[in-house]
Amino acid sequence: CGVDATVRVWLSDSTTPQRPTPLHGHTQTVWKCTFDAIGDQLATCSHDTTVRLWDLGAESESACLHGHDDAVVTCAFSPDSQSICSGSFDGTVRVWDVRTGECAHVLRGHDGWVTSCSFSPDGLTIASSSSDCTVRL
Repeated sequence: CGVDATVRVWLSDSTTPQRPTPLHGHTQTVWKCTFDAIGDQLATCSHDTTVRLWDLGAESESACLHGHDDAVVTCAFSPDSQSICSGSFDGTVRVWDVRTGECAHVLRGHDGWVTSCSFSPDGLTIASSSSDCTVRL
């Protein structure tokens, strides 16, 4: 993930260095990338205000999630890979349905930008941290 708006997927099971697979779609800096539980999907978030889902088998974008009003700097899959949470400079955490690409919930409460978000192991709780020096559950 990087400032050139390109995501690169490297194969780590090879003894011979291979060229990474580039994934193009974001238009600004990519802040984070994370795999689903199985490893066949990748979620990325970017300064372009989007979260994008990638089908790694097809090496293509499968969804572009719009809703944040500012840069999206963190994202995480739920343990069952059915949802994604994302955090933004807009101070919100959004919860997305992976199957439909729809925003299921907007979580508000931070006074600063969201620096990280994560699901609990059972998938029932989301923790988020913020530049306002708080953690919310």
